[in-house]
Amino acid sequence: MRTTTSKLTTKDLDAAGLPASSVVRMKLFTLDNQLVLRKAGVLGEKDQRCVAGAMRQLLSVDITTTDNFP
Repeated sequence: MRTTTSKLTTKDLDAAGLPASSVVRMKLFTLDNQLVLRKAGVLGEKDQRCVAGAMRQLLSVDITTTDNFP
């Protein structure tokens, strides 16, 4: 995963089940579950660690990976 200020580009496409590289943007908001139409994929462990590390830096909190996110 390549990091820029507030976004990360996924690298492990096979683990994510995605056809192309995707961007994870760090934005904090709430969204009602009824508005989520489908799940595009799941980040691989390496990409999850990168996202968790970026979130730790941005929020200054301890965020673990894998089973904590639906």
